[in-house]
Amino acid sequence: MRFLADKGILTYKSYSLDIKDFTDEGTFCGYGAVFDNVDDYDDVIVHGAFTKTIGMKKPVMLWQHSSDQPIGIYDVMKEDEIGLWVEGRLLLDIPKAKEAHVLIKNRAIRGLSIGYIPVAWEWEQRDGKYIRKLKEIDLWEVSLVTFPANSKALIDEVKNIQDVEEVRAAQKLLTILQGSR
Repeated sequence: MRFLADKGILTYKSYSLDIKDFTDEGTFCGYGAVFDNVDDYDDVIVHGAFTKTIGMKKPVMLWQHSSDQPIGIYDVMKEDEIGLWVEGRLLLDIPKAKEAHVLIKNRAIRGLSIGYIPVAWEWEQRDGKYIRKLKEIDLWEVSLVTFPANSKALIDEVKNIQDVEEVRAAQKLLTILQGSR
């Protein structure tokens, strides 16, 4: 953890990735965090915890939480009924991103982890222990990491750029068609 002046303590929360396919473009999508799941630190992130942050900024993609090692960008970051959905891509001209790409392709790296400052929470007793329910999070980054703490946030698939653009075009067309009914 790291103290940030006038912000509080920067905390990290880790999740595992499950890669079905990984292309040479380094584009992936999946969950950076899953809601209503008790992690190894007895924290639970509730639906809506990221709403304020992702409405104001797009947190960065880092390597192992190192602020001096950005390795990619997130094109999409949103909450759905499961958790924090992310679509990102490694910037393969960066040596550390290239290294991450090789490690992910060979399944040596299996985790995602969020770096955040807890803003609002409440305590709840479950199964004889206290759980911290995180209701609002100031999300700073989502990192690729070696050792995740939570096994439920998964990279759903890794795509190439053309596939992402085709899906977006299809979604836009369906939205237009639904609106014309």
